[in-house]
Amino acid sequence: MKKLRILILLTLLFCAFNSFPQEKGKSLTNAFFVFNNAMNKKDLPFIPHKEQASMIKRLGFDGIEHRETAGIFDIMDEFQKKGLKIYTDYLKIDIDQIESYLPEWKQVIPKLKGTDIILWVHIHSEKYKPSDEAADAIIVPIVQELADFAKPFGVRVAIYHHVGFLAQKVEDSYRIAVKSKRDNVGSVFNLCHFLKTDSEENLEKVINLTLPKLFAVSICGADRGDTKQMEWDQLIQPLGKGTFDTYRLVELLADKGFRGPIGLQCYNLKGAPETYLNPSSEALKTFKQRYSTHSSKKIK
Repeated sequence: MKKLRILILLTLLFCAFNSFPQEKGKSLTNAFFVFNNAMNKKDLPFIPHKEQASMIKRLGFDGIEHRETAGIFDIMDEFQKKGLKIYTDYLKIDIDQIESYLPEWKQVIPKLKGTDIILWVHIHSEKYKPSDEAADAIIVPIVQELADFAKPFGVRVAIYHHVGFLAQKVEDSYRIAVKSKRDNVGSVFNLCHFLKTDSEENLEKVINLTLPKLFAVSICGADRGDTKQMEWDQLIQPLGKGTFDTYRLVELLADKGFRGPIGLQCYNLKGAPETYLNPSSEALKTFKQRYSTHSSKKIK
């Protein structure tokens, strides 16, 4: 009888313990891809797409960025064989031209149905200065026309902000996306270009602004300090390098509900791709582990 009472007590304790809600561990569910400039270096031999896919798969990334239309389906085919994707394509819009973007896109976009690719567009003009809102009257109809053509095929458009371009700051990207009034047009947060045009103390404010329209993000290692005066080799480093805590940015985005793809900026990094992709891959593994085991902390 005593053994029976003990057994009943243990059973009740077990049921009571399991009736309490268990805290679920957090996880980074974003896709992480590498920029086109991670592979195609002017001073290095071309790496065949099959080798690119194998390397990216081995290092734990989910895919790559492409640039314009040339070779897009060749690389897409090789990456799909490895279970990888092209997440974004770097498409140029020049508002000074009669044909503001490559006419080939009208043949390519219908074939992208089902890929969920994002065309992150960088916008140019010799007539307007960077961040000049007067150019919006020309930019917005072009973006709307592109987005309307792309929508039936599930292709989205995001405004890529870049130092010296018309959309130079995060705020420019968000403003143009909002003015476009299309649900398949969104904004971009690009870390290195944010640091070059703004200060770290405004980071969370800018994230909060752009988050409702945010389609894609780019990250890298970087340094802290007077970033507006820094050279690109300080603002673009392998992930995990530099004094800026990129993990805190990724954590902030995830905690605020951003689930879109995150790209690794590799512009002008020296050496073969393994030189900067290997440490970046290890840093990304650390990011995922930290996020799953540590509570959220604010960026300082």
